[in-house]
Amino acid sequence: MSSQSTMHATPSANEVWTPSKQAASSQLKILKLLELGENEKGRFARVEFDDESSRPLYLLTIADAWHSIFNALPYDDRWLIRGHFDGRLPELPQPAGARKSYRHASFVTEVRTLRGKSISSSYFDLSAYEGASGEQAGLAVARELLELYATENCHFISLPTMFADLAAATGDHEKRARQAFLRVVDEMFNFAARHCNFHKYIDGQSARYAEMEKWLADAVEKEKATFVERMKAARLAKRQAQPKEASESEDLRTATA
Repeated sequence: MSSQSTMHATPSANEVWTPSKQAASSQLKILKLLELGENEKGRFARVEFDDESSRPLYLLTIADAWHSIFNALPYDDRWLIRGHFDGRLPELPQPAGARKSYRHASFVTEVRTLRGKSISSSYFDLSAYEGASGEQAGLAVARELLELYATENCHFISLPTMFADLAAATGDHEKRARQAFLRVVDEMFNFAARHCNFHKYIDGQSARYAEMEKWLADAVEKEKATFVERMKAARLAKRQAQPKEASESEDLRTATA
C-alpha cells in the first residue's frame, strides 16, 4: 500500500490510540476482534486489520466503545466491545441480595433480584458520579448522551422515560444535576433552531404521522364494515333457519299424534 491514508500512523509509546484516532489516520478495515483487555492506559479492544496488522484501540469514552469503526465486525463482537467498556462500572449491591448494574451508559441502570428478576430501572441514575458535584454529574450525563447520539447508536435510550426520571429527582444532588443537564439540552435546542432545517424535518414527520393516522382510520373503517357484514350474514342465516326449524317441529308433532 502506497497511500498514506490507508496505512497506520505510528503512535508514540505513551500515546493512547483510540478508535477516533484510528479512523482519522487510516482507511484500513477491521477484520477481527482479537482480544479485550485492560492496562494502565485503560480498557482496550485489540483488533486485526485487512493488511494483517493489529493494534489495541482504547475505549476511553462511550463514543470509543460505540464508534462506527467497529461496524465491520459481527454483531456479537460489537456488543462484546461495548460490554467490556461497561465493565469499568461494577455492579452495586442492593438490599435483599439484589444487584444494580449499568446498561450500556453510565446513567442507565437496572436493579434485579438475586434470581435475575427485574425490580426497577432508571435513565437518570447518578450512582457513577457520587464523588462529583450535582452540576458536574449532570454535565457528564449530558456529554455521554450527546456522544451516543453522535455515534447514531442511541436506540436503547428512552427519552420519555429519561425525562420522567428527571422529573422524579428529589435529592439536592439530583436536582442540581437535573438543572445542569437541562441547561445543556436547552442550549442544544437553541443551536438546532439556529443551524438546522427543523421546518423540513418537522414537516416530514407531520406528513408521516398524517399517513399513519389515515392508515389507522382506514383500518378501523374496514374492520367496522367487516363487522357489519358479518352481523348481517348472521341475522340472515338465523332468519333462514327459523322456517326450517318450524317445519321440523310440525313434522315431529304430526308423527307423534
